[in-house]
Amino acid sequence: MVSMLIRRAKASDFKELYSLGKKFPELTVSEKAFMTKEEFMAAIKNKNGIFLVVEDKGRIAGFSYAAIEGKTYASMVYNLVTPAYRGLGIGRKLVRERERWLRKKGIRTAYLLGTNRNIISMMRHMGYKEGKKLVWMEKPL
Repeated sequence: MVSMLIRRAKASDFKELYSLGKKFPELTVSEKAFMTKEEFMAAIKNKNGIFLVVEDKGRIAGFSYAAIEGKTYASMVYNLVTPAYRGLGIGRKLVRERERWLRKKGIRTAYLLGTNRNIISMMRHMGYKEGKKLVWMEKPL
């Protein structure tokens, strides 16, 4: 039985969270490396965002991050549940908690870029619909 706790991420969680982020390819949208350590720590400390951690018996089982980007909208950046904890509804609980926090901040619309069919399926199930069509463009510099 999973006895999970959802809480805000702390700077002291950085090492474990960053390690998870680098380990799971569903968090990257290109072949480039996962975000830098500085970018990741800035996300944890971002006052205009919510970085949640889910724990089971003191062990991090996943995390979720959303950033407020305007007066009424936010970007759902990450939602990760480690493989051992997938299929237990933890991802949906993280999304619901993230949405609750965003609503309290006055956010009326949340969006995400889905790169993984499992997250796209889960988000559709939670009422998200396809929005603007975008073309990802990049150029190595």
